Amino acid sequence: MLKITLPTNFKNERSYISDVIFSDFLGVEFDLTFEEGIKSSLISINNKNLIIEDHFFNQFDEKTGYLHESNIPGNVSFFSHELMAENDLPVIFGEGEIVFNENEIICKADLFASAFFMLTRWEETVIKTWDSHNRFPGTESLAFRNNFLHRPVVNEYVEFLWNLLKKAGYDGERKLRRFNVIPTHDVDFFRKWPNFRHFAKTISGDIIKRKSFKLLFKNISDYFNGRDPYLQFEKFMDLSEKYGLQSHFFFMAGGITSYDNHFSINDEEVKAMIGKIIQRGHSVGIHPSYDSYNNHKIFNSEKETLEAITEKPVLKGRQHFLRYKLPETWQMWDDAGMLWDSGMYYTNEPGFRSGCCYEYPLFNVKSRQKLNLREKPLVFMEIAWIVDPARDRNEIKDLISKVKKYNGDFIMLWHNSNIDHCNRELFDEVYEKIISEK
Repeated sequence: MLKITLPTNFKNERSYISDVIFSDFLGVEFDLTFEEGIKSSLISINNKNLIIEDHFFNQFDEKTGYLHESNIPGNVSFFSHELMAENDLPVIFGEGEIVFNENEIICKADLFASAFFMLTRWEETVIKTWDSHNRFPGTESLAFRNNFLHRPVVNEYVEFLWNLLKKAGYDGERKLRRFNVIPTHDVDFFRKWPNFRHFAKTISGDIIKRKSFKLLFKNISDYFNGRDPYLQFEKFMDLSEKYGLQSHFFFMAGGITSYDNHFSINDEEVKAMIGKIIQRGHSVGIHPSYDSYNNHKIFNSEKETLEAITEKPVLKGRQHFLRYKLPETWQMWDDAGMLWDSGMYYTNEPGFRSGCCYEYPLFNVKSRQKLNLREKPLVFMEIAWIVDPARDRNEIKDLISKVKKYNGDFIMLWHNSNIDHCNRELFDEVYEKIISEK
């Protein structure tokens, strides 16, 4: 068993990141203690010590804390070592240096504080910049500004730490993992043409905006033959079942803004489909409305509405428009008894918002408490390639290969409303290729 000794300040934060790394990620047994007077994290392995220097928490008084934008580094350093899974490891706090002595290894990169920074997203709490939807812009993140958003950097830290432990003489085993694809589907719309007015709008757009008679005739044929391009639930389930997967459908259950209210969750056709999804062994979660992200009353009301239809607790989901105010939205979900969220993703910037491709427990940096709510980080959403059809699709392959390298979870989002004729070619080319990955 590993013996880990930590400084006595910021115990909650230090305990949290130690638990996540050693228990959730590595799955190794360890004994955690705190000791007055030490300045670094000490990991004892037989007669040798691995020291992870502290370059963050020791700089602050607990009363004032660290939640200030000035505590985010402007740039990060990068360094390489033979014990790393990747070259040029981004070091958010600390220095890129390893010292090997007879009975100790000293890592001057503060792996714990760097991982804590990424997983808790505390930079999104202190930076007061938002986009038009009151979301934290991915372009403001340290990872984007330093060109490592496309890397699961926390997984890289964990791999480096594991190799340091082995180098120091640790002979235990780590948790066995395997690569998983987890398909999710946000249901913003149920039908494309709930009435003739919507159909008329579509064919007008085919003529005036898209100038495509091919689309015009296709849409006319579909409409009058009862084929709605948004009714893709059966197709998603068929494909998931073909590859032994479970699809997760996140339904909206309310909302009054122009970004919501595209269908009624109480419509008999919608309720019948929810029943069919559950009957086939797939999963139904919630896609809380546009204004719910910082409103307990709205969130709880929509959750209760959906539960009245599912006749079972709704425990998972993702915020509509990826609208999160951190840590408040997480706390709201936790208070409501939710099990997991899958919204850590920047709408127009594919990659690893929390630097990770493993499920992990969340932490409220304001209350300084670990939450029961867990995060399943979203890795891919189709929108970026729909908005920019010329975008290199090899980016998708690169994301998959990175997740595979760490035997992580490739959580993908494909909306049922994004397989219509305009986007069909993208779907046909990449969707089944992704879910068939092993």
